[in-house]
Amino acid sequence: MNPYVPTARTAPMKNPFVAFRAALYIVFFLSLPISAEMVVIREIMYHPQPVEEGEARLPEFIEIENITSTVFDIAEWELTGGVSYTFPKFDSSDPTGSFMIGRQRIVVCEGEPDAFRAAYGVSPSVRVFGPWAGSLDNAGERVTLRNKNGVVAASVRFGDTHPWPVAPDGAGHSLVLVDADRAIDDYRRWGTSSRVGGNPGASDGVVISPLAINEVHFDQEGDVDWIEIYNSSDTPMGVEGYFLSGARGFGDRVSISGSVPAGGYLTFDVSFSNNSVAFLVDENNVVRSAVAYDRDAGRDHVAAYPDGSTDFYSSAAGSPNGPNNPGRETGVVINELMVEPPSNHRDGEFIELYNRGSVDVSLAGWEITDGVSFRFPAGAIIEAGGYVVIAANEKVTRKAFPQANVIGQYAGNLSNDNELLRIEDSWGNLVDEVHYHTGGDWPTKAGGLGSSMELRHPGMNNDFPTAWADSDESAKGEWTSFTIVDRYNQLRTMGSESSWKELHMHGVGDCEIAFRDMEFSTSGGTNLLPGNGRRVSNNGNGAAGWLCQGTHHLSHMQGREFHLVSTGHGDIKANRVEIDVVGMQRNDALTFECEARWVYGKPTVIVHTWDRSFGGVLRLPVPRNLGTAGSANSALLSAGVPVLSDLTHSPAVPRPGVDVTITVRVDSPAPPRVRLKHRADFNSTSAELPWLTT
Repeated sequence: MNPYVPTARTAPMKNPFVAFRAALYIVFFLSLPISAEMVVIREIMYHPQPVEEGEARLPEFIEIENITSTVFDIAEWELTGGVSYTFPKFDSSDPTGSFMIGRQRIVVCEGEPDAFRAAYGVSPSVRVFGPWAGSLDNAGERVTLRNKNGVVAASVRFGDTHPWPVAPDGAGHSLVLVDADRAIDDYRRWGTSSRVGGNPGASDGVVISPLAINEVHFDQEGDVDWIEIYNSSDTPMGVEGYFLSGARGFGDRVSISGSVPAGGYLTFDVSFSNNSVAFLVDENNVVRSAVAYDRDAGRDHVAAYPDGSTDFYSSAAGSPNGPNNPGRETGVVINELMVEPPSNHRDGEFIELYNRGSVDVSLAGWEITDGVSFRFPAGAIIEAGGYVVIAANEKVTRKAFPQANVIGQYAGNLSNDNELLRIEDSWGNLVDEVHYHTGGDWPTKAGGLGSSMELRHPGMNNDFPTAWADSDESAKGEWTSFTIVDRYNQLRTMGSESSWKELHMHGVGDCEIAFRDMEFSTSGGTNLLPGNGRRVSNNGNGAAGWLCQGTHHLSHMQGREFHLVSTGHGDIKANRVEIDVVGMQRNDALTFECEARWVYGKPTVIVHTWDRSFGGVLRLPVPRNLGTAGSANSALLSAGVPVLSDLTHSPAVPRPGVDVTITVRVDSPAPPRVRLKHRADFNSTSAELPWLTT
C-alpha cells in the first residue's frame, strides 16, 4: 500500500510520523498484545559462521530466561525442534539444581558444557546444560520448550530471510529477542546480536545501523559487480575500515572507503559470485547490514523498497546512487480475510483479493508465501475492479458464495490470532502483505464470532488495524422456532417468591442472539413473562422485565425483539438475564416457546428456572455465507479515510511545566488535515477543564 503520509521531511515510508509539542497532559489508551510467556527463549545461535578447514567452529546454543520473579522447577523440561534435550531429574544431592530462579538465564548447547564455556568464555556463574541431540536447521524451524507435563512454556519458529534478520544465518551473529514483553513467536520481536558470537548467559543488544545495503547489480555472467549503500541518517557516514562480502564466511571481502551522504547513496564496485546474500561489515567484524535476495533470470538488479529495508525486489532497471523505485504491482490488495469461522473449522476460511487498478492483472506464477501456501494457476486473471477468492476448502466456499470467483484452495490454515500473510508476483516481488491480528485495535468479531475482516476502502493502508472492520453479519441469521417442555419441581426456595420464581438465560460465550414471540406458560395458560418478555428492566426489578446482569448487561430491546448480548461466558450466578415468573407453581408442566436467530458469536443459549428443575439448551443455526467473498465489503466506505497508528505521549507522566510531545503516524490516501484535541490534567478537587484543539 502506498498512501499519502505526511512527514517532517521528504523521505520514503520509514518514519511517517506527525509530531505535536505542547505543555499539556493527554490521557489515551493503547491496545497492545500482552506478554504470553514467563520463561522465554532469549537467544539462538543456529548457524555459527563457517571457518577454515581444520578449525573448530563455535557450537550452537539456545539461551533461556526466566523474566519473572517466580522460581520454576525445570526438572525434566524438554527442548524440542531440530534439537532434543531433556533437563535432568531432581537430584537430592543437588537440590537447587532443578530450579531456575527469577531473572536467571541458562544456556543449552551442542557439545559438552565445558567445551562450550571455553569456546565462548562464559562465566562460571552461568548454568550451561548439554549436550543436546541433533542440530538447528540453518534455514529456520520451530523450537519449543515444554515443562515436564508437556505444557508449552515458550515456542518460536525462526527464519533466515526477510522479515527475519539475515546476519544470524552464518555471518557470526546470534538471533536475539529484543522485546520479551510480548509473545515471542513473532519476527518483529527479534534482531541481530550486537556482538559477534552473541553473548550466551548475559544481556546483549542488537545491531542498529543507519547504513544499509540497498541495491545489487549483476553482470552478464550473473555475478555481482556493484553494491549500493544507503544512509538513512541526517549526517554523512564514513565507511573507513568497512568491507563488503558476498559470502557468509567473508572469504571474498572487499575493503571500501569514503562517506555516504546524509539521506543519500554510494555505490561500490565488487566482484562476487552470486550467493544470494550480501554483507556490510565494520572494522570489528560486526555485520552492519545483511540482506538475502533472489536473482531472476532476465533481470539484472535487486533493490530494497522502501530504501533501507531488507525486502528486495527483482528489477529490470536500476537506480545507482539514487532512490529505488522497482517495478511492482500496486493495484492488487488483500481485501478480506475469514481467519476463524465460528465453527472453528478451517473449511470456512478464505482470502479475498481486489484489483483497485484500471487494468486486468495476470496472476500466473504468483504465490502466497507466508501464512498459507498457494501458487496461482496459469491463466488466472483478476479483472479491474474485480475480486478473486482463495479458499481453505474450495467446494465449501463455492457453495456458500456461488457468485464468487474462487480460483483455488490453499494449503495450511490461517492463524486465529495473528500472522503475516504475504503475496508475491511471478518475479518473487511483494504484491501485498498484512500482518493481521484479531481483537484489540483489530476487528474483534473476526476472532471466531462470525465476521470476516474487511478492508474499509481499497485505498487505505491495510497494514494498520483501523483500516479494517468486522463484516456485518447481523441480518443473515434465520429465525428458528424453539420449544422446551419440562416440569417445574421447585427444588428449593430462598427469600420472597420473586427471588426464586425466575426464568434465566445466558450465552456460553461472546454472542448476540435475537428473540421474539417468547412465551412461558402452562398448557393452555397465559404467558407468565412480564410484558410478554418484550421489556428490559431499568429499575433492578425482574418484575418489570428482563434484568440484564454482569457479562449480559448490554442486552436490550430492539423494536419488538429482545437481544441477548453476552461479552463473556455466562453462568448461573451474576452473568445472565433473568425475569420474574411468579405465576408458576410446583409440579407445573411448563412450555417455553420462542423464535430466535443468531446475530454473532457463540450460537448456544442456556434457559432454566432459578432452581434449574426446568430448562433446556437452544442451539441456533449459523449461516454458511459469512463474510462477503467475491463481492463488495459490507464495511466499504465511499472514500478512504486516514488511519492513525503508533500513538505515543512523551513523557508518559510529565512533571508540571514540562513540554509533552505527541507523536502519531498518519496514513492517508490524500493529504490530511491533522488536529490534536487535548486538555490539561485535572483532579477531583479542581474544575474540569475544556478541551482544546491544536
